[in-house]
Amino acid sequence: MKNLVSFSLNSFILLLILGCSNSVKEYELQRIDDKIFNVGFRVTHKHSGVFYIGNKEYFYFANIATEKKISINKSNGDKLLEIRLDHVLKTDNIEDISVTSLDTIIILSEHTNHLYFINKFGAIWKFLDLNILLEATDPNNKYLLFSSMYQDFYYQNAIFLRSYLVWDDSQKGKQYFKLQSYFEKVKHVPFIVRFSNIYTDSIKCTFGLNDFFNRFINKNEIIDDFPYYYHTDNRFFCFSSFNDSIYEINGDSLCIRMVVGIHSSYTKIKRRSIVLNENNFNQYNKILKDVYYKDGYINRFFYDKYHDFYYVMAFHKIDGKLPENQSVSNGKCSFIILDNHFKQLNEIVLDASIYSTGFTIICREGILIYCDDTNRKDYDRKKIRFATFKVSER
Repeated sequence: MKNLVSFSLNSFILLLILGCSNSVKEYELQRIDDKIFNVGFRVTHKHSGVFYIGNKEYFYFANIATEKKISINKSNGDKLLEIRLDHVLKTDNIEDISVTSLDTIIILSEHTNHLYFINKFGAIWKFLDLNILLEATDPNNKYLLFSSMYQDFYYQNAIFLRSYLVWDDSQKGKQYFKLQSYFEKVKHVPFIVRFSNIYTDSIKCTFGLNDFFNRFINKNEIIDDFPYYYHTDNRFFCFSSFNDSIYEINGDSLCIRMVVGIHSSYTKIKRRSIVLNENNFNQYNKILKDVYYKDGYINRFFYDKYHDFYYVMAFHKIDGKLPENQSVSNGKCSFIILDNHFKQLNEIVLDASIYSTGFTIICREGILIYCDDTNRKDYDRKKIRFATFKVSER
């Protein structure tokens, strides 16, 4: 009897262990609904996002080209108000928009390094010429400032922007050597610049991430990349389409704190670096197009604070000859789910010709991914439609 009890107890423990080992959670991406916003005009994907007033969630959508206004929408899709951009556009074109409240809309100008602060009536209540701060901090170089491709540039009462070295065509010499010299210099200049104390008279300009590209490209290679960075409420990240890692940055020192490698089971997710020499110099634009249109890369990174997940979106590489009117951005895209320790949990493949993953918003209801609905019978150009997804256990 004693042996029988011992056997039964051991069997129970073994079953418990096996049960626990098989209880690894699996997650999937589930489309649950469509969400429609009554915007009133066609919007530009980059100039859209979400912001909060207290616990209330609001969305903003802009058209800076033809309509020249911002639509502020409630979480149910109804329009709350429109904000005109005429006062800014009289002087500058617009690079990007950050809505922090109904009376604080921050606008970055295009190619002039100006910041405008406007209220809900479109009136400018503050203006900053960032060139003065840049020249005082680094008098030896000139920069153009850009925002991240799809991410708010306002973070913890500061402005974070990508610093691009201005091309100087006045120097003498062959065009190849000038271009080679320029890209070699680009490798060493700061990747990012922070403007802090922006609401005071003592604004501070700080450069960071010098030699960022040298971490993953060889000495004889050049890189020509868009700015990619992302922040949560208290963490700041950046990444490059020429690398398969996410870098967490210390928001104070602007130094790298942690590196998270991302892998895909379906594609290579980093673009090829380019070796520029006198033999292929005349083919540079063709080589660049081949890299940008065919190579897979990480194009989005998110944190879902409502479910404590991180998400990575990565376009798939196109092998062979590039089909007509085709690029990686309308091919296949991986949606990679990571837990709060950056462990990869699952990878789901989306059709990027249906879902515009570049236009994605994380909100309380779920993951909003824009879907082109121009072929729908009920298509309305004054409304914008998103497919709503959620991550759930299988």
